[in-house]
Parts: sequence; C-alpha cells; structure tokens
Amino acid sequence: MTKLTVFNQTQYGRILYLDSDSTILNHMDELFFMPSHPVILSRAYWQDFPQLTSHIMLLEPSTQSSSRLSNAISKASPETYDMEIVNRVFGSSCLVLPHRKYALLTGEFRYPAKSPEHERYMGQEKWDAVEIYKEAKFVHFSDDPFPKPWIEASDSLVQRYKPVCSVDEAGDYDCRAREIWLGLYEDFQERRMVSFADLWVSGLLTGGVECMWDCTGAGGLRRDG
Repeated sequence: MTKLTVFNQTQYGRILYLDSDSTILNHMDELFFMPSHPVILSRAYWQDFPQLTSHIMLLEPSTQSSSRLSNAISKASPETYDMEIVNRVFGSSCLVLPHRKYALLTGEFRYPAKSPEHERYMGQEKWDAVEIYKEAKFVHFSDDPFPKPWIEASDSLVQRYKPVCSVDEAGDYDCRAREIWLGLYEDFQERRMVSFADLWVSGLLTGGVECMWDCTGAGGLRRDG
C-alpha cells in the first residue's frame, strides 16, 4: 500500500508513478500533456475481466484523493492489494491510459507467436515481437513464477521459463522474442548495479552514506544524518 502515499505529495501538480519492477524504454513526456484529471490508469489487459492496474499511474496529488484512499485502506483486509484499493476508489471515475505502449508485460513475449493469448494485448492485429518492442515505452516485469529482475535467477530457471523460439512459414527458427525477453532482464540488472567506486565519485559517500553488508551491490545503502 506504500505506493498510494504518492497521492499525498501535494507539493507537485502532477506525478507519473512507475513501479520499480519495470523498465522505461522511451520517454513518456507526452503523458504530462494529457487532460487534467485526478488519476489516469491503464487496464490490466491480461485479466479475463480487466480491472485498472496500478503499476503506472498519472495522477494529480490532492488531500481529497489521499483521504479517499486512506479511508478505503482502513476498511480493507490485510490480504487486499493496492490494485484492488485503486479500483474501489477510482474504478468508475478515472481516465484510461492505453495499455499499448504503456502497460506491456514481459510475460507477453513468452507466449508463442501465434498464441491466441496475444489477442488480449493486440486485439485482432498480428503479433510481432520486434515491432511491439519498438512501439513500447514502458514494460512491467511479470513472469510468475520466474523471479523479479533484481533477483538473480539460476541458469535452470532461465532455461525453464525463457520464451521458446517459433518456426516461421519457411521452417526457420525465430528467436527474436526470446532475445528481447532476455535482454530486458539483463539490461535491468546491469543498470541496477551500483559499485562502491561509482558512489564515491558521485559524492554520495561523503554525505554520510554507509554500506550495509557490503558495497558491491549485494547489500544496500543507509544514510545517517
């Protein structure tokens, strides 16, 4: 539920919230030119009856929205997810952000090229992994039970869950979806690595940051003072 505190950041006129288990492929500046509205959300296209998803939210913080959310949270059970709260509060009033470009899941690349599952994302258009990747601006890592991108998966898990190569009409193997999927995870892990030297050069350590466990990226950071 912590993410929903963003609605109380009233020092900002507008905020684009993005889940941390995601990656940005291209700028999304155009979203800030969308019509003014308390919150704009995309639909969870992968569901049988799509609700609104909270992994990307364009919102205008306000005490009113924050109060409504706090009230809904206070009445919710411990098993309730933030996505459910958002739907209860804004489900009938928010503007909808197109899922194409802005709400693609990595799991989409794991379906075979001709799988009917792609219709949830594509409608009646033909799935093309490369073209969809080029079009997308934001991708959310969702490959359960494959681990989130900040957890290093074993080789056996990667082999088990990576996309299979398809066979085209000429009988040739097409592994582009696999390459894209693997590349997304590798890129996330590479960008997340922060070395001790990088922190020192940037001046973070001189500001009172100490390493927890170690300074190789396996632990974390703590700022004192």
